[in-house]
Amino acid sequence: MFNKTKILLSSLLVMSIAPLYSAHAEAPKNDKFSAYIQEAIQDELALHNVPSGLRQSLNANGLTASLDSIQDPALKDNIEKLQNAEVTIVNFDSDGAFVSAENSERGDITKDFVFEEKKDTDGSSERNSLFTSNHDVSIQATPNLPGGGIHLQNNVSGDGAFHRLTTPASSASKSYTGAVADDITFPAYDIATANKYGEAGYLYTGFDGVGGGYAEVGFGTASSSVGQYPTAWFPLFHGTPSTGATKEKGPGSSDIGYWYDTSKPYTAGQTVSGYKVYYKTNEPYLKLRYLIGNSELYVVNYPNVKNLDGMKVKRLTTIGQPKQTPQTTPFHVGWSTPAKWGNYRFLTNNGTSTAYPGELAGLSDQTCLHGGKIYFLKNVISSTDRDESYWIYLP
Repeated sequence: MFNKTKILLSSLLVMSIAPLYSAHAEAPKNDKFSAYIQEAIQDELALHNVPSGLRQSLNANGLTASLDSIQDPALKDNIEKLQNAEVTIVNFDSDGAFVSAENSERGDITKDFVFEEKKDTDGSSERNSLFTSNHDVSIQATPNLPGGGIHLQNNVSGDGAFHRLTTPASSASKSYTGAVADDITFPAYDIATANKYGEAGYLYTGFDGVGGGYAEVGFGTASSSVGQYPTAWFPLFHGTPSTGATKEKGPGSSDIGYWYDTSKPYTAGQTVSGYKVYYKTNEPYLKLRYLIGNSELYVVNYPNVKNLDGMKVKRLTTIGQPKQTPQTTPFHVGWSTPAKWGNYRFLTNNGTSTAYPGELAGLSDQTCLHGGKIYFLKNVISSTDRDESYWIYLP
């Protein structure tokens, strides 16, 4: 558990730092990476209620000189990390397929992005079709569940066991443009064994468009059978074709699959401090900004998603299974420790404010157990801090 500080800027603080934001230099026009860093800093300040006039006067040198005057430690830490962030521009094409990735420090890193379509590689699909008992399921002890939580009830079908929260559609008066969390903790999970059965763990934020086409970014598990990359959790990226209706099935249902940045592995039980994913309503197509720890910034372009009206944002916590797996067939490997979303909030009003899931009228709350169990525990620490933990495990 991290000590989390409520992030507020008083009018006195704004007055004390305003004189220091006086320089007029800007990031070089040809430096696209620096421009994205400056934009992310502006967006962070906007989220924490710094007036727009003051934000517009910021520049790299002026901001550096002003950091000592920022008394809020969490905001100051975020900005310090953002100033030195590693930036990766990820491009999908008009069909929703991955094209390229360019990194501010390492250049072209397209080769580090690995495609994985979840397929059974251990013959389990045939066994699943004839599934009659639990003897074919990997033996796994029931996790130690703390009190105070609830077992979620199945109310939807899909390709895996998952819990999905989806905002109402954005409107002119209320936009939903992303999500932010103080931290994310990855569950203990036998990734290599799960991978043999075409299964994987996912923690991600998705964006569903009214006109078809959607995108998802977050984290997913992958395991290389030939040792090309470690068995771990990785940043995940996903796009779908712009034709047809928005898909509403669970993870693993894409015909295109998931792409992983295998240069950034994370281990079971590891906690990542800082998670933010968002888009802007005034852009010609969906362009996601994906921040991990405020030190890694992905700019993900989805030119196939042009209609941003009515966009919905969703959060998925899941174990994905191969498509066409019978709904009563459980996954083979569960989580022995929980996945945790630390102080997760949806971004509203074009990224300038937040709302907890429980504060949204019309929030869609869907669970697919797929023969397994999901235990959910919400720990409300204060009015501005709460954790949500999930155990997805076998009966």
